[in-house]
Amino acid sequence: MWEAVGSWRVAFAAGAPRDEISRLLESLGRGDLPASATEIKSGRLRQVLRVPVDSGAVFVKRYPGAGVLDRFVPWPRRSRAYQEHVNLERVRALGLRAAEPVCTAEKRRGPWLDESLLVTRDVAALATLGTTLHDAGSETRDALLSDLGRVARRLHDAGLWHRDMHRGNFLVSGTGAEACSTMIDLQKLRALRVSLPSTLRVLDLAMASGTDSVQAATLMAGYGDDRLADRVLRASRQRRRRRLRSRGRRCVVPSTGFRIEDSGALRVYRRADIEMAAVLEALENGRASGRVDGVRGGPLAGPVVDTHARGHGASEAGAPAEGPVAVTELAGSRCPWPARSAGMRAWRGAHAALLRGFDTPAPLSLVEERHLGWTRRSWLLTRWEPTEPMLQPGEAESARESARDAARTLARLHASGLHYRDLDPDQLRVRPETGGRVVLTGLERLRVGTRVRADSRVSDLANLAHGVERGASGVPRAELARRLAPYRDGGEAADAAWRIVFAGVEPE
Repeated sequence: MWEAVGSWRVAFAAGAPRDEISRLLESLGRGDLPASATEIKSGRLRQVLRVPVDSGAVFVKRYPGAGVLDRFVPWPRRSRAYQEHVNLERVRALGLRAAEPVCTAEKRRGPWLDESLLVTRDVAALATLGTTLHDAGSETRDALLSDLGRVARRLHDAGLWHRDMHRGNFLVSGTGAEACSTMIDLQKLRALRVSLPSTLRVLDLAMASGTDSVQAATLMAGYGDDRLADRVLRASRQRRRRRLRSRGRRCVVPSTGFRIEDSGALRVYRRADIEMAAVLEALENGRASGRVDGVRGGPLAGPVVDTHARGHGASEAGAPAEGPVAVTELAGSRCPWPARSAGMRAWRGAHAALLRGFDTPAPLSLVEERHLGWTRRSWLLTRWEPTEPMLQPGEAESARESARDAARTLARLHASGLHYRDLDPDQLRVRPETGGRVVLTGLERLRVGTRVRADSRVSDLANLAHGVERGASGVPRAELARRLAPYRDGGEAADAAWRIVFAGVEPE
């Protein structure tokens, strides 16, 4: 089954174009990347390339030996590439749609694996399932979710545990009722040889269903087992909370989308698409004025494109942009490590807010000046853009509507586990050019958790009420209660906080 091609040992799939793939492997073995190759993604653990060949384009997924545990792969343990090759053939043997494997290639020295790669046929697809569901109409969405449920049922009944059934691992083709998806990235799939236990079924389905109860119901209808529906929805909500915590930490560790580097006494946390030199230059030029123009790196001004994309912080559509950057100096830590500086709280708070669907000025970098474990000062670099206060003064209907919008925003903020320490209503601002989309500022005072305490809810709402009163002096208490009544739509905890703030007042 295995044969030598240059410096590789290769396992070809049946019907693979051996000659042209052998030439491609020999080129990769010499370190020569074909000029026609396009890099799809790159990270510490793998690189994905799209390479045109005579019989059509192929994807090349390369797994370098990144560490001792990655490299020590004695027989009969399989490399990541070969494991995925076997899994793709297992799934295709069931008649399910999956990427077609062409070959696996490995570079070995005894038990040491220097590199492995998997070559698959190009998949003619519109986009990933997650992106398509976000943009598609109801007919296409229902067809895709029902199809996904049927695919999951076939896998589970055959004893196959997917283990990574998120929507980015399915590529969509077709539209309307004919829409269907093709599986990719099956390296984690495991064959248990028996029909899958319900606990493992729920784990897969929770990852695929998301937190939308309607979409989860459609998927479970396709799956054909109503007994698991409630368990799947609960598990998907728990997974979302874990995912938010995990992705919120990515901005402070080296990852696909973020970098951490030192320059003398400075510790720099930055997005991967803004260079270290650009950060240091912007800091030097913007310390005095608080703003510097013409900085290259990061996304365009405005709402972030896809906050849940893998490697969030890496390049997005239109990035890296070039434009003005705001440089905000913030206080250091009050005691040595591990206390967080105000800059670190703002940096983490910005990404936590973005992941929960709120807008902030796009965070580009955090720079901390450190000495003996203390953070003396910190600077937050964000994309500069014009905003204006959300609360408008006066008695006009626009002022009343802006107060209602602020109350709804605060309810959403609290429902997401976010609140301000001593909220200033001016921290809620809007982008005029985006139809009044809300932008959170004062990020160093934003607190992130899983649930907002009752006293924090009351404090934020009371501060918002004072802000509305300042803008409309002499407004009756009942009118103020009416303007902020939309906060009560945030659930029982929100309603309880509203009743404390407006005790004895009922809006008409």
